[in-house]
Amino acid sequence: MRTRARPAWCLRLLCFVALLPAATGSVAVRAQDAVEAESAAAADPFSARVPVADDSNATRDQALREALSRVLETVVGRKDPAFAPMLSRAPQWAQQYGLVSDSGESGLALVARFDEQAVKDALSARGLPVFGIDASMIEGWALQIAGVHAASDYSQLIDYLGSLRGVRRVEVEELRDDLLRLRLTVEGGVASVAAQVEDSRVVRREGEGFYVFVGS
Repeated sequence: MRTRARPAWCLRLLCFVALLPAATGSVAVRAQDAVEAESAAAADPFSARVPVADDSNATRDQALREALSRVLETVVGRKDPAFAPMLSRAPQWAQQYGLVSDSGESGLALVARFDEQAVKDALSARGLPVFGIDASMIEGWALQIAGVHAASDYSQLIDYLGSLRGVRRVEVEELRDDLLRLRLTVEGGVASVAAQVEDSRVVRREGEGFYVFVGS
């Protein structure tokens, strides 16, 4: 019996999936790999899982576009007509993809992960929000933080502020005694970053723009 050659894309051995040699004429997926792939797609907003009818190149290309569409919707938080021209970039932005077992009719699904920075840059360039952050809204926020007594306090505080969602830059304007004066450049509005700070255990709010460092 003649063995049908499998498309080259199915031969990519990725962390998602383990495939048997092409000579078998079928795609086999280990159960453990399928579970891991599904878990990764569920936990990672830049990954998506799409059922596929077969393992042809045409099906692969369409599934990658659908997977990217789902990722864009997750990251932005809604569907948007601006997604359409980005979908053709799915093959270029896909960092990993492969087949896993599926409970659907065909028994197969494609799991793909896309380049996080490429997706974010494309959305920002079109004025679309990324996880609720509107890149077109850039603001400065001046604040003072007391209780900075040691170099370790300073280092922890700067690292913490720089890790906040929406913070693009942390500038130190003055450090006098235990009082640190800073200016943050933020995307998406000051209110979003301020809310994160007020929910933090690193600093305690004492007044408008005034906080006390309490450590982790």
